[in-house]
Amino acid sequence: MNLNQSGIKKTDYISEKQILFCSEGYIGVGVVVSQSAGENVGGKTIVKAGTPLTGDLTARQTAFTKASTDTDSNVVGIAYNDIDVTGGDTNATLMIAGYVNLDMVDSTVESTMLTADVRKALKGNITFLK
Repeated sequence: MNLNQSGIKKTDYISEKQILFCSEGYIGVGVVVSQSAGENVGGKTIVKAGTPLTGDLTARQTAFTKASTDTDSNVVGIAYNDIDVTGGDTNATLMIAGYVNLDMVDSTVESTMLTADVRKALKGNITFLK
């Protein structure tokens, strides 16, 4: 919400990107996400929804980073929604179980980050559907 010089209140309503196929079985936990996990999107640093993240689930206040996507993938979950980390590390939701609608995931994230190795490392906790 912003106030301009005339005292008129301006509110921006933004709908969150939704990647869930259905809400049944969804488990998300609050974590801190590192600014280094983001990429430049229109002048902002954004971690896109579906990005595989790694970190210690028992120390979620320590910033999670982008996971490796190869055979040694250390992924523990994926970004539940787009995360603006322009201002530095920030709080976000890490999806650790559920069903993801791949039609709602950015095509670059799907093709370059959600590799077979990442999916295997998630141990079937997250199911990806089209």
